[in-house]
Amino acid sequence: MTHPTDQSRRHGRSASVLSPNATAVRAIRTTQGISLRQLADRAGLDKGYLFRLEHGKVRASQRTIELLARVLDVPAHDLVRPADLPGEQPLLNPRDLPAPTSEEGELFHYTPEEAARWLPYTPHQIRAMARARTIPHHQTPQGRITLTGHNIRVINETTTIHPTHTP
Repeated sequence: MTHPTDQSRRHGRSASVLSPNATAVRAIRTTQGISLRQLADRAGLDKGYLFRLEHGKVRASQRTIELLARVLDVPAHDLVRPADLPGEQPLLNPRDLPAPTSEEGELFHYTPEEAARWLPYTPHQIRAMARARTIPHHQTPQGRITLTGHNIRVINETTTIHPTHTP
């Protein structure tokens, strides 16, 4: 098994490094019923590297993305974040988000990236606080963190500075 960036270093070329859409890679693999070990074997990659890639801990070369796309039988751009593809639009438009204060937003589940629009934290900080159980959130059996509109409002209320009343 090889680590993808080792090959490009050995051959004296610098591979373009991309940020894989870790959620998409994992979702496509599991939907197809392929285990992480099977994907590693089929792609000739290290299982530990693929695990880190699927959890957003490492980046990947263009060659690795194309290899995974071939093995998973999907277009390569489905496995990469749109920001890494100049001039390309994502396949899906960002979903329309109801405001957390709306009736529809009350029970709507927002990703940390979506919730960050209404909170004074980055998506990374939201995930860290959720893992530390310092903010209200929901977690799927697969470990995915979401926040409802109610959660967002509670977090905003607890982080708001209220003026003190002096008599």
